[in-house]
Amino acid sequence: MLKDLWKIESGRWVKVYKNGYVKGKKVSVHYFQSKSGYVFDVKTKKGWS
Repeated sequence: MLKDLWKIESGRWVKVYKNGYVKGKKVSVHYFQSKSGYVFDVKTKKGWS
């Protein structure tokens, strides 16, 4: 995965988890984010992480 991220932008990437609600149900959004703000591989999952 890191090679794919570095094709977009070199440097440090972090995994981000954000929890919230959609229509009253808990959801979690996961993605990788670079220092400059690029995001990659966004996934939405039921429940919170």
